Amino acid sequence: VELRIFRGDETFEPLGGSAVEQAKRGEFGYVDANQRVLCRLDSRQAEFSKVTVDTRQILLIIESVAQVSDQKNDEMLSQTTEDFRGYGSGSIEQIVGLPQSPEVKRLI
Repeated sequence: VELRIFRGDETFEPLGGSAVEQAKRGEFGYVDANQRVLCRLDSRQAEFSKVTVDTRQILLIIESVAQVSDQKNDEMLSQTTEDFRGYGSGSIEQIVGLPQSPEVKRLI
């Protein structure tokens, strides 16, 4: 998964939407290995990536700004981890940092 600035030729079907939209040049979003837009502008999830009863893997992206302390980020991640524990078995991994040098830590 890659965070990128859109060229303007990417398409996107929003969650719950029926019409495919064109991303605007300069917008940003997450794109998967198949070049599908997962999320646009951090707030619009793609229809194909929604969680259903058949979902077996989930990618949850938690971002913050520099003004949020590491302690607060850790608290948010801990709470999210606890919330997910109640929904079955599996593992959770935390990936922190830039793509060139990510730090991966298994949480469950």
